[in-house]
Amino acid sequence: DAAADEVLASFVEGEGGPASDAYALRWCLFHMKRSCSEAKAVAMACALSYVEKRSDGDIVSFVADLHALKGQDTLLLSDSVVLSRKALSQGAALIEQLWQRMTLRADAESSPAARRLA
Repeated sequence: DAAADEVLASFVEGEGGPASDAYALRWCLFHMKRSCSEAKAVAMACALSYVEKRSDGDIVSFVADLHALKGQDTLLLSDSVVLSRKALSQGAALIEQLWQRMTLRADAESSPAARRLA
């Protein structure tokens, strides 16, 4: 998570502030993918600190960004976020929602990505 925060900080130049932070959160995955850093973008997208920050805002754009990365890890994460959306809007804890949903998928799937994320 510290590495994810460092990558986010690298996308914000100048004095920072809420607008710069919001831009970095929303667009860093896009820029990382375009610069041939898709593996780093996937790692960033799956970092808990990044997931928490993106889940506080527009979940629809977050899920669209995850789908654009087209990885098993990001597919599992996007499914979990979508399934948790209602509970999150009612104040449920993100980590509990993700844990419950990913554990079920990891048990049902044989993919290393599912087991690693759970």
